[in-house]
Amino acid sequence: MTAYFKSCPNCRKNWSSRDELINDETIALIGYHFLRGNVDGGLLLFNHNTEDCGTTLSCKVTGFVDLYQGELCSNRYVRVILQMISKKDQAKQKRVS
Repeated sequence: MTAYFKSCPNCRKNWSSRDELINDETIALIGYHFLRGNVDGGLLLFNHNTEDCGTTLSCKVTGFVDLYQGELCSNRYVRVILQMISKKDQAKQKRVS
């Protein structure tokens, strides 16, 4: 059995790595879900936007913290999300140009 970074529970698409997931044009970061009492943060929420799918996926934010290069503070997870959105949007704009 092959281990994947993430699998879509609806359409069963598999992503072998975090980079493959966040660079997939059909994946959109839509938010963050805070888990009360969890010192490791919460969940990043992604939509899988394909004609046949459209489900929402979640991933533990701790698997993405290394993408943030800056001062860590109590709002570090929010900063990670904002930086990820910014990088993905910049990359999409470059492909369109």
